[in-house]
Amino acid sequence: MRSLARTAALVAGAVAMLVAPVAAMRVWSAPADPRISVGAAPPATLVPGDVRDPAGRMIAAAVWTGLTAHDGRGGTPVEAAAESITSPDRRVWTVRLRPGGRFHDGSPVTARSFVDAWRATLREGWHGARLFTEVARVKGAGGRDDDVAGLKVRDERTFEVTLDRPLAGFPALLADPAFLPMPESVLRSRDWASYARRPVGNGPFRVRSHDARETVLEPRDGRGRTVVVRAMPDAAAQYRAVQAGDLDVATAVPPQRHASMDTDFPAIT
Repeated sequence: MRSLARTAALVAGAVAMLVAPVAAMRVWSAPADPRISVGAAPPATLVPGDVRDPAGRMIAAAVWTGLTAHDGRGGTPVEAAAESITSPDRRVWTVRLRPGGRFHDGSPVTARSFVDAWRATLREGWHGARLFTEVARVKGAGGRDDDVAGLKVRDERTFEVTLDRPLAGFPALLADPAFLPMPESVLRSRDWASYARRPVGNGPFRVRSHDARETVLEPRDGRGRTVVVRAMPDAAAQYRAVQAGDLDVATAVPPQRHASMDTDFPAIT
């Protein structure tokens, strides 16, 4: 059981590296390459509404700030990009955004940044569409056009979501990548292929480059260390790379190495 907990700690550590660069700087000594390297399977896509795998979710958590986030202590949702999420009946929800939100390209994060991104997810039939149709059950979300009865923009910072039936856990659901915003430029052009190669988010890290080999993320505010997520789908290869000092964090550990983790990495607690 202890080895399983340590495996989980490695994976959680990889996510923490992406979203908490200051903490990462305290953990790692200064190597020849000052960047933090993380091994992971290559993400299927970085288009928010279509993210479907752990690597994509890990990167999305760094590149975007969603309406809510999990506090890490039992999964309780806390407001992130949202200033408030309220409902008198748990069926009609009013979402109010924090003021001053910006994407990495400088454009404003507005109510339409969310609503139109959600409409795109439904229209394109992306992986996250089922969260709207089957889990949240947003009113009118079953079609493939932009007319979704349950999504209404009230003003630049406010929109309303109407569900088919009450759902107390709706704020927690909004932490999923399916509910992330996209800038007006890509929503207007619908050039999803180009956007997937260099997505623009509103989170603490911006994508400097992304290809089949690696994704390079740099802190939005210029403080902290750049993170390189290397495409390493093989758990054994990740493990060996960490042992050799060629990789800082592994997101997968071979089952046969669980028992030896304590001796292989005695400094990890």
